[in-house]
Amino acid sequence: MTVIARSTVVADAAGHVSLARDLHRYGRHKAAEALFQQTAAHVEKTLGSHDPMLANILDAYTDFLVSLHREAEAASTRERSNQIRGQARSA
Repeated sequence: MTVIARSTVVADAAGHVSLARDLHRYGRHKAAEALFQQTAAHVEKTLGSHDPMLANILDAYTDFLVSLHREAEAASTRERSNQIRGQARSA
């Protein structure tokens, strides 16, 4: 993947996370959750399952889950994010 293509994916993902946060803030939780999940899936597919951008998205999704008192889901999402970050540091 070229640097420009990666930059585009990262910028798009950041915009989608921002939009998902806004949706959540306005009480549109289902739409926000769907957008977090779609964005994570797209980044994983295009950048790979060990990309730090995926960890960033999972962190934002974790915050979303915690705010809805869905701690068990948040814990597993946080664990996956931490695994990605650990793999990035050891690479």
